[in-house]
Amino acid sequence: MKVKDVIDFYEGLLGSMGVEADENGLLSNVLNSDTKLPFTVEGKRLALPTREVLRNADWDNYMAFHPLSENVYRGESKIIKALRAATVFRITSVISVLLIELTELAANQNKHKKLTPRQSELLSCFDKPDKRTLVDFAKITDAISFPGTERRLCSLYIKRGGKLSGEGYSRVAIMSFPITDEFDNDDRSIFGVKLRVKDFNSFVKLFNYILPYAGSNEEYSYGSNSKEAPYFDSLVRSFLKVAVAVNDKTELFYDFLDAPDSITIDTSWEDGLENISIFRDLIPALSGNSGDPGVEEQESANENTAAESTRRLTPEVPTPPPQQQPYQQPYPPQQGGQPGYGMVQQPMQHPQQGGYHQPQQQQTPPWEEEAAEGSVSFSEMMAKKFGSQPTPPPPPQQPYYQQPMPNVAPYPGYQQPMQYPQQPMQGYGQPYPPRYQGI
Repeated sequence: MKVKDVIDFYEGLLGSMGVEADENGLLSNVLNSDTKLPFTVEGKRLALPTREVLRNADWDNYMAFHPLSENVYRGESKIIKALRAATVFRITSVISVLLIELTELAANQNKHKKLTPRQSELLSCFDKPDKRTLVDFAKITDAISFPGTERRLCSLYIKRGGKLSGEGYSRVAIMSFPITDEFDNDDRSIFGVKLRVKDFNSFVKLFNYILPYAGSNEEYSYGSNSKEAPYFDSLVRSFLKVAVAVNDKTELFYDFLDAPDSITIDTSWEDGLENISIFRDLIPALSGNSGDPGVEEQESANENTAAESTRRLTPEVPTPPPQQQPYQQPYPPQQGGQPGYGMVQQPMQHPQQGGYHQPQQQQTPPWEEEAAEGSVSFSEMMAKKFGSQPTPPPPPQQPYYQQPMPNVAPYPGYQQPMQYPQQPMQGYGQPYPPRYQGI
């Protein structure tokens, strides 16, 4: 396989949809032999991905046609949407021509003798067609020919993850014909065109003759589980089903049509569908062909964009300095005879920097903890060792500085208990409380 094989495949497919390429690979919609319109997407001219185009194209004004490079995790690409529109336009054009020319054939009795038995089945669709029948049918085709109108003969959309005939597919191209909804109108009008009873019935029969089972949404739809290009695969195969049906009538009445070749849909490219996995990799992925972001990807991108916008719009507020803690009163005097306990403490001195120091929670010294049942306390052990009695605790209702010095045995080697000077405490006017001599 070569790149030229991919280009030939694309040319055949586009040609069947009424799109042709010039010598430079630029694509145009062919309305008739004298009218061609540039095939564009979002203002950019579409071109075949030839080597010359890929080397020299101005991508600000051109877009390469390579729908096989779609991303299976994304939505429809810009190229797929354009290809879908071209498909609908081609089908609408071909069926509209058949509606008018087959009606003219049925109204011309001079040609009835030339019809074969199979061709003569067309006449059963009509009840004495005349000039007014031709005029009213032409009005209907004119009503569906305006761009952007809701009066559609054909409609095609691709559903992501759907079922067809009870079987699930990753993509389903739904081909429908909204004009058939008009067939149930009680006022015998089609797209606003009022018809006679016989002409209304004739139009319904003629349309179903050209395209059997047109009222079914599944008859010409197609589901795909392609691993490479499910959007492309489902779309073109659905188009093929319609092409086969209308080509059957074009071929049947070939000799009675004004320009049968112009409405014959070429399907010779169908065999190339078996090689799409090879065609896909012969040309790299190109802008406009990968596909739009999926729902989850788009939501994630929107969330990231919103978060970034919020970050940029929100002013940065400096972190406030830590609040100073309120002044903590000194701990109340502790009861007991331990060294350093039971004294009136000076207010905490705070440094100029670094904030306030939080006072540490005092813990009960090991010698003040109650002895476990059946054990000997630390004070009892010391009393036995030094021959003295445990120091009884002072009454809790009296402050330390009002309690008399307890009669505690001195340390061994001392003759008198240690005396402490009674000097007033600066700022308080109270003397230092006496300190117990016990351990």
